[in-house]
Amino acid sequence: EQELAAVFGIQSIPTFLFIPMEGLPMLQPGALPKKAFQQVIAEHLLPSEAAAE
Repeated sequence: EQELAAVFGIQSIPTFLFIPMEGLPMLQPGALPKKAFQQVIAEHLLPSEAAAE
């Protein structure tokens, strides 16, 4: 696990790695509020579904 953390440059816990199907992965160190998670998911991970709503 330490090697994997080093690959991504993770230095703090929690750290969230968002990996969209298309585009670049996004790294977010620290805790996020629920609304911020929802925004990242809607805008970067499920953009086609968010546009359809």
